[in-house]
Order: sequence, then C-alpha cells, then structure tokens
Amino acid sequence: MATHRRPTGPPAPDGTGAAAGSVETTTLLAVVPPKNPLVKTAPSASVRTIFRAFWPDTASFRVRLVLSLLLVGVPPLLAATGIYLVKILIDDVLTPRDLNRFPMVAAAFLAVTVAEGVLSFVDEYLNAWVAERFVLVLRSRVFGHLQGLSLTFFEKHQLGDIVSRLSGDVSAIEEMMLSGLNQALTYLFQILFFGGALFFLDWRLALAALVAAPGFLLLARFFSRRIKDASRERRRRAGSITAVAQESLHNVALVQAYNQQHRESARFHRENLGSFTAQLLATKLEALFAPFTDLLEAVGMLLVVGIGVRELIAGRMTLGSLLVFLGYLTQLYGPISGAGHLANSIYSASAGAERILEVLGTEPDVRDPADPVPTPRILGAVRVERLSFRYPGSPLHTLRGIAFQVDPGETVAVVGASGAGKSTLLRLLMRLHDPSSGAVRLDGVDTRSMRVADLRDNLAVVLQ
Repeated sequence: MATHRRPTGPPAPDGTGAAAGSVETTTLLAVVPPKNPLVKTAPSASVRTIFRAFWPDTASFRVRLVLSLLLVGVPPLLAATGIYLVKILIDDVLTPRDLNRFPMVAAAFLAVTVAEGVLSFVDEYLNAWVAERFVLVLRSRVFGHLQGLSLTFFEKHQLGDIVSRLSGDVSAIEEMMLSGLNQALTYLFQILFFGGALFFLDWRLALAALVAAPGFLLLARFFSRRIKDASRERRRRAGSITAVAQESLHNVALVQAYNQQHRESARFHRENLGSFTAQLLATKLEALFAPFTDLLEAVGMLLVVGIGVRELIAGRMTLGSLLVFLGYLTQLYGPISGAGHLANSIYSASAGAERILEVLGTEPDVRDPADPVPTPRILGAVRVERLSFRYPGSPLHTLRGIAFQVDPGETVAVVGASGAGKSTLLRLLMRLHDPSSGAVRLDGVDTRSMRVADLRDNLAVVLQ
C-alpha cells in the first residue's frame, strides 16, 4: 500500500498560520486585506443578484409580507395630516382668537393619534413576524445545504467561519431585503406626502427647499461603495475570530500539552485587532457621512426660512403656512438623508449576503448518478480495484493503487501509522469522497453507480 501523509486538523499550536491573523495597514477610505487570510473574502455580488437569489425564500409568507408593505404608506399619510392640522389651529383658531373650530381640530388630532398608534402596533408586529420567519426559512435552507456538501468543503473552510455565516450573515440578509425594503418604502411615501404638501403650500418655496436634495444622493453614492468594502472586511474578520476560537478551544488539550496557550492567545488577539481596525474604518466612513448631511440640511432650512420670512412680511404667506412648511421640510429632510444612510446600510449588509451566496453556490463533489442502479439489501462483498486518491490542492496521492477484497462475513483490519490513509480509505468506502482512479464495488456494483442514500443506508460505521 503506497501512502503519503496529508496535513489534517487545525494549524499547529506552534504558530503555523499565525500570519493569517496579521493586521493590515488601512487608510481612511480603503481596505487592504491581508495577503494570507485565515478566512477569504467571498466573491462580490450586486444587489439585484442578491434579491434574485433570496426572494424565493419569502414564498411561504408572501401574503403577510405584501400586507406589511401595503401598511407602510399609512403612517406617513397620517403624519402629514397631523402636521396640516397645526396650520388650521394657528390660522383659524389662534390668530383670529376664535375657539369655535377648536373642538373639531382637537377631535381630528385625537383621531389621527389613535389611528397612528393602532397602525404602528400592527405594522411593527407584522414586520417582526415576517423578518423572523425569513431568518428561520433561510437559515434552515443554508443549514440543509451544508448538510449535503462534501467533506472537501469543510476541509477548505474553517468551522467557526461557517457558524458565523449561519448566524450573523443570515441576519444581515434579512436587514437588507425585508427591513431595508420596508424602510425604503417608508422613506418613499414620506417624500411623496411631505414633498407634495410642500408644493401644495407654496411651490416656489418648495423648489428652493429641494436645492439640497441632490447633495444627499451624491454623498450616499460617494460613501456607499467604500462602506461596503469596509463592511466586507469586517464580516470576514468576524468569521476569522469565530474560526480561531472554535479551532483553539476544540483542541485545548493539545494546546495545553505543548504549552502553547500564549501563542494561541496571541493569534486570537491578532484576529480581534484586525476586526477592531475594520470596524473603526467603517465607523469613520459612517461618521463622516452624518456631518455632511447635517450641513446640507441646515443650508436648505436657512434658505427656506429667509425666503419664507420675506413672503410672510409681504403678506403672501400666513404664519401657520410658514410654520407648517418648516414642519414638513423637517420631516422631508429626514427621509432624504435616511435614504442615503439606508443605501450605505444595504451595501454593508450585502457583504454578509455574498458570504451566504458563496455557500449556496457550492455544489457537492459527490452526487447521485443520473441513472442510479437499483440497490436491494447489500450482502457485503467488498472489492477495491486499483484505488488511488489525492485530496484537492495536494500534489501527492494519499492512496495509490490499493487493491483488496473482503467476502461477506469476513473480518479485515486495516492498520498503519498515523496519516497512512486509513480514514481516507474508510471515507472512500462510504463514498464521502470519490476516488481519483480505480473503483470501490459492493456486491459487484460500483458505488458511484448507486444513490448515495442507498449506499449509506446499508453501511454502519463507528468513527472512533
């Protein structure tokens, strides 16, 4: 039996692979990933690709999803109505000092307030139900897909990183697709209702107020791509931290036996320091975005106040109209600025979606044949014919030219040094891998001609 050793298990506690945790140098607006990362960055994907990939996961609760989206436009409409009631209160009650219309205005205020409260409760509960249901469906789908992947995938990816994708990255997809969509529609309705109210009150003043609007969009466009890059690195680092922790704690007996606790602690610290750097970069970008939007909002507000006061003095505008106009404008700048923040958040969350797409895009190496051979109860005749196997990426064969036969009822022991290929041979018998050449036959049938489930239903194994 010709054999070659294949490195298995976690990196050695003597510091091998420690460079993967080294901290890269970052600048204010760019992310420079390390040369040999412990967890690699997932391939980039567009927002359209992400929505197309995960929208089918909403099929089982789409009626509730559509209902939650339809309710989005009602609260902004009620809010716009409530603000307009202020104009009536000032111009028709306070200014002329006429209390005859006050009961009607007060009743309208109460009705709007109660309606907003009821709808807010229904909307918040429904949105939470839809969001959690989506996470449940998608997380179960990803976990089920992982169960069907070949061992090669788990040998290439850190277990801690896979767990990180199942938890944080799945939640990020929900934030992007459902919560993000809900928030985007809320902003859209707010802009429509509040912007329409501005033009209804004074279209010339409304045009002056919207001078700052393009600035919000340009700022969002400038920052969004940079925030996405920083968020991608931040999520990759989160997977690295979980991977190092799981790997080290799973092998704590080995670490302690070789007295390598300090080296493992240093490796964990390096990954955390990399996460710290990536987090700070993302925070810098988000913190820079806010002052610029505040400045644009202040410029627009001052411009409106200046023009509005002149119109008020000239008698072309009432005090109530001016105050309500400023109220609408304040409400309008919020969603315009929020849309920019939302775009940045969507690009940030898309980094997590890319990591899930990478998992779902991975196909198992071992698959059922197109026309499987019917498999009755197996008698147990095993024949191995010139079996050779090489792990992906390895230049050397783990097994080469193995041949033997085991008759039903016969007991055979396979012995050899650690790393000689005993476990690999067992994996090939169970078809956890397919051989590079040669064949494994059960009762004369090549195992690659059987359904994987039929084969394994006829086998029993104790891995320890």
